[in-house]
Amino acid sequence: MRDRIERLVAALCSDECAGRAPGTRGGLLAREHVREALVAAGLRAEDQPIRGVNGANLICELEGSGPLADRAVVIGAHYDHLGSGPSGEIYRGADDNAAAVAVLVEAGRILASERGPRRRIVVAAFDTEEPPHFLEGTMGSEVLAASGRLALDRVDLVVAMDLVGHAVGQDGFPSAVRESIFVLGAEKSAGTAALVDGAARGIAGLRAR
Repeated sequence: MRDRIERLVAALCSDECAGRAPGTRGGLLAREHVREALVAAGLRAEDQPIRGVNGANLICELEGSGPLADRAVVIGAHYDHLGSGPSGEIYRGADDNAAAVAVLVEAGRILASERGPRRRIVVAAFDTEEPPHFLEGTMGSEVLAASGRLALDRVDLVVAMDLVGHAVGQDGFPSAVRESIFVLGAEKSAGTAALVDGAARGIAGLRAR
C-alpha cells in the first residue's frame, strides 16, 4: 500500500503535471493518473464535467445492499492544485492534496473488496476546489451536490480529506501531537464523534482529534 501511495503522490507532483491547475495540460494528465489508480483499485471512474473550465470530477459508485441501500456515504478528496508561479516555479501540492487523493484510492480499494449490507458509497476525486473556483459555483464538490446525482437528504456522511500528508507542528514536538489527524465537523451530526473516537481506539498509533 505504501508503495502505491508514494507512486501516485510522485506522479501527481511531477514536472509533467505542473501543479495540476484545472483545465491545463498538467491538470488533465493528473486526472488520468487518478483515473488509472481508481480503475486499478477495482473501481469504475466516470467523468462529471465542470462546465466552462475544462475540469471534471471523477465519480465512482459502489451499490448499497440491505436495509440501508437507499442511504449514501460520500468519501472525497480534490486532485487539483495551484499550477505554476509567475517565475515558472511549480506548486507541487504533495500535501494539498495529492496525499489525500492517494488515501482516497486506497480507501476505495478496500471498500470495493468488501461485501455485505451497506449504504451506497460514492468515491469522488474532485477537480476545481482551489481558488478561483472555491465557493464560486464551479467548485467540484458544489457541482456534485447541485447535479441531482445524490439526493442530499439521503446522504448520511461525507468524508472530505485534505492536508493529510504532513506531521503536525515543528520537529521536536511530542509524537502524540506530530502524529495527530484532525477530524473536523464530527460535532455536526449526532453519533459521529463517538464513531471517530471508537475508530481511534481500535487502531494502534492512530490519534484522531
